[in-house]
Amino acid sequence: MDKTHKRLARSLCLKVLFAHSFSANNFDDIIKNFFKKKDLDLDEIKYSDVQIKFASKLFHITIENQDEIDKLVEKKLVNWEINRLATVDKIILRMSLSEMLFMDEIPPKVSITEAVEIAKEFSSEDSSSFINGIMDAVYNENFNKKNIKQ
Repeated sequence: MDKTHKRLARSLCLKVLFAHSFSANNFDDIIKNFFKKKDLDLDEIKYSDVQIKFASKLFHITIENQDEIDKLVEKKLVNWEINRLATVDKIILRMSLSEMLFMDEIPPKVSITEAVEIAKEFSSEDSSSFINGIMDAVYNENFNKKNIKQ
């Protein structure tokens, strides 16, 4: 899957995670509710089986590691609490940090770049800078010092 198609899969995952934050439904149920047509057409975007599989994997990794990721983010926030973050920013951080820390096939720097680009599309310019800062801080703490997975 090329990077454009993978970004669409990440965007799909973000949308499903966002819906999950309000409904607590599982990935498959949310997908069924999102998509009215059998060809999985949403907002003129058609997702391939590979994209849906990637989005599902990222969704499950994010949900499984949410508490651990929230603790990492909380440590990086200065005079702020995670529950005060915009929902979409919190979800982008959870998803992107889960990808960076728990999906070995994705280089960490790619996870950072994708988080910033997705934030620009779904949140604000300020949010993309904020997310970049948190992602870089976690990267430096977990990868630069250990010199692993670079």
